[in-house]
This record gives sequence, C-alpha cells and structure tokens, in this order.
Amino acid sequence: MTTVVGIEDAVITRIEQKYLNKRKHFNGIKGVENKGKVYYALDDCDSHGISLDWYEEDVEEVDRLYTNGLTVKQIAKHFKRNIDDVAILIIDRAIKGKIQPKGRFV
Repeated sequence: MTTVVGIEDAVITRIEQKYLNKRKHFNGIKGVENKGKVYYALDDCDSHGISLDWYEEDVEEVDRLYTNGLTVKQIAKHFKRNIDDVAILIIDRAIKGKIQPKGRFV
C-alpha cells in the first residue's frame, strides 16, 4: 500500500531530479577536472529564511543606497528584509558590475 509520505517522497525525488538535469549543461565546475558530486551554493536558501526575489525598482534603490554609503544592515532595515537577502543581492550586483564593492559590508 502506498502512503502519502511515499508519494511525497517520490514527487520530491522527481522534482530534485528535474532540477539536477537542468544543471547538467555545466561541464564540471568552471572547467576543472570532475572530482565527483557537485555542491550548489544557495540551492535551498529559501528553506533557511533567505529570499532572493526582488522587485526591479527595489534592486535599483538598493544599488543607489549602497552606492551612497549605506551599509547592508541599514539597507536591510530600510526594506524590512533579512541581512542575508541584501548581502547576497549586493554580491550579485557587484559581480555583474552594477555597483562597486566597498571595503565595508555590514
């Protein structure tokens, strides 16, 4: 007899497999020799209370506030968001060249 838990586990396994299959276009990690199982940073951040979803106008405001000298902590308070949400967004924006990283962070 199939239980609800068994069905949920099967569905979760299929979802995880689809997720991993979508990542198969990567040829290892940054072209280095394959050393086995790959760890994907932030793949489950939402389960830890981190939200990576932002409205575009808020992203532009974060860029402006950060460029004008506010800290990650101050920006998080302004948006009523987790410090990690803001820190990750700022890292993302810096990597993409949209803002300049600064010597101070929090």
